[in-house]
Amino acid sequence: MRLSSGKAWLSLALGGFVSILGACGGGSSPAVNHGDTTPPTVSITSPASGATVSGTISVTATASDNVAVATVQFQVDGTNSGSADTSSPYNFSLDTTTLTNANHTLTAVATDTSGNQATSAGVSVTVANQGPPPPPSTPGYAGNGAGCPLSNDQNQTSDQVTQYHCPLPNPTIAGNLLAILLRYNAPAQSPTFSDNVGGNTYQLGISCTDNSNSVVSAIYYVQGVSANVTDIAVHLSATQFVQMQPYEFFNAGTLDQSTCQSGSSATVAAPALNALTTSGDLIFQQAVVDNVQQISGCTAGSQSNISWTLRSAMIADRYPSCVQFGVYNSTTPFAPTFTLGTSASFITAAAAFQPAQTGAAPPSGIRVVYVQHDDTDNEQATSIPLEAPISGNTFAVLFGSGCQSPSTTDCSFPTSVSDGTNSYLQVGANVISPAGDGGASVGSVWYAKNVSPGTYSPTWKMHPRSAGGNGNTMFLYDISGASSAPLDTSFGSSGLASNAADQSTTGSGGSLTTLTASPSQANEVILAAVGAASNTFTGITSPSGGQFLSSHYATETNSSHDDLNGGWMLYYNGSSTSAVSIIWTQDESDHPGVGDWMSVGVAFH
Repeated sequence: MRLSSGKAWLSLALGGFVSILGACGGGSSPAVNHGDTTPPTVSITSPASGATVSGTISVTATASDNVAVATVQFQVDGTNSGSADTSSPYNFSLDTTTLTNANHTLTAVATDTSGNQATSAGVSVTVANQGPPPPPSTPGYAGNGAGCPLSNDQNQTSDQVTQYHCPLPNPTIAGNLLAILLRYNAPAQSPTFSDNVGGNTYQLGISCTDNSNSVVSAIYYVQGVSANVTDIAVHLSATQFVQMQPYEFFNAGTLDQSTCQSGSSATVAAPALNALTTSGDLIFQQAVVDNVQQISGCTAGSQSNISWTLRSAMIADRYPSCVQFGVYNSTTPFAPTFTLGTSASFITAAAAFQPAQTGAAPPSGIRVVYVQHDDTDNEQATSIPLEAPISGNTFAVLFGSGCQSPSTTDCSFPTSVSDGTNSYLQVGANVISPAGDGGASVGSVWYAKNVSPGTYSPTWKMHPRSAGGNGNTMFLYDISGASSAPLDTSFGSSGLASNAADQSTTGSGGSLTTLTASPSQANEVILAAVGAASNTFTGITSPSGGQFLSSHYATETNSSHDDLNGGWMLYYNGSSTSAVSIIWTQDESDHPGVGDWMSVGVAFH
């Protein structure tokens, strides 16, 4: 005992200590320093520095000491994490979901039995946890749709259409949903589609046939469309008429259900969509009148759990059609419904698409969100009733028709327009070609500004053409993001850029420069139209980035379709205020030597 006591005092004299309780054999003993001042060594062996980690990972370290290692404590960003490990191998589990998705530093602190400590070099890791998927976003209209006209008119219906093009006003946004209304006659067909980009898969959602009128109406769709689709073509074996209307949506994906039927009534009701997979589906419904009959308009549906938007109401055409869509905030079965202003024979189809985190909403700024051709087939009419679903604050109409002579005495053109709410203004005056071939073309531009979103029914009072001719073409532009005083009055004369000429020496066609004008400021949308007696317009070569908007089909004979005797364009000038020259491509092969034309242009900001 004296010897032990002496050793204890010797140890104290040398700078150590003992625990009295420990010397008596009770309790635990702290580390005893027998002159050991050497710290341990420690390093993290896993994960490697620079690693990307997620979920729960194992962090491993090695440690050694000249006497013995007591503990290894792991740290994240300098803060202890978990309990200290007292035995080799030294490791602990780290749940990275408790950390932010960012760079973090792992270290290990080793302590030996003499109380000496050492900290390892830091190991930097990147935490990248996906986390739970966010709830699907609400589907929405991507501000990109077109109502293209029938491929024929009432006077000539014998053309056998094998390829029909319908252009969109804007390039598509990658990942969005493209929903397409297609109708045609001669039902024994299997239509296929192509576009200017390629690589897209066009799927049939639903198709119905009215055998009594030999008309097919169908909904096709592209899920996750490629970017920059601007022209869609449908290919058929042969048909006497065809019509297409494409619409783009974001946050809409897999087809949930679809249904269709034919009927005859003023109430258009699709068969019920059964219990839907999810709440928040995009519901797309169309109805087409499948016999030659005019209607007075369409009224969007009024049903529980859905707010309908009427997007198209092509009622001036002899085969009217209407389209509505909305988000259904329920999974309960329901029958999508809207009404026609006049009882008629129709086919209706509806499709439900599940919400999904896909695609993108359209960019902000001025934008043409919808274009619509409405062909009246009657140049002797004293008035033309239309219906215009408007989502923006500016509504523009570019009008085209034919004349018997180079004067307004025998031309069909608007003289006034009214919908009972908005004020419509004509930009400049009518523009008439010289009629070197005996039949001139006339064009004019009208617009309404500061229009509240809604559906309007403008009636166009017309100066009728006394005889002959196939019809008037009204080309409607729904423009969002425009200012309260949208017309660029410096574009041309008081806002109207125009030109007209007799191009009877052109022969088989080619390029035709119709007008040049300069926008007064950046970020405008420029609209233009060209009309001719007989030649067909097939595209534009200038300005670069301009959208050619006329529908066309491969087997068209130039005199049979009003839309093809005219061309329409829109162009966003972006940051440029340089002069814009509009150069059209045309085909006069059906009537060589005929080329009387007129062109009008206008710009909005």
